[in-house]
Amino acid sequence: MARVRTKTVKKAARVIIEKYYTRLTNDFHTNKRVSALDMEIIEIDPDTKEMLKSLDFGNMPSLQVTQPTPSFTSGRAPQGGIRN
Repeated sequence: MARVRTKTVKKAARVIIEKYYTRLTNDFHTNKRVSALDMEIIEIDPDTKEMLKSLDFGNMPSLQVTQPTPSFTSGRAPQGGIRN
């Protein structure tokens, strides 16, 4: 599994709060339905699709499964080539 990109998550949370502030409540289960269902297309990876199926959210019409892009975890390019 890849690392969670906290900067991206915080930015997304900030946008959701700004956009849906008047519709958000203190109830998590209500809030998780507010923003996601208003989007036309939600891009998710195959692992997320399986998780949503297990939570009975797999039948949402706006889901689009995409393949995740590989990312470097160490910040360096992968080592390759011939070693002596």
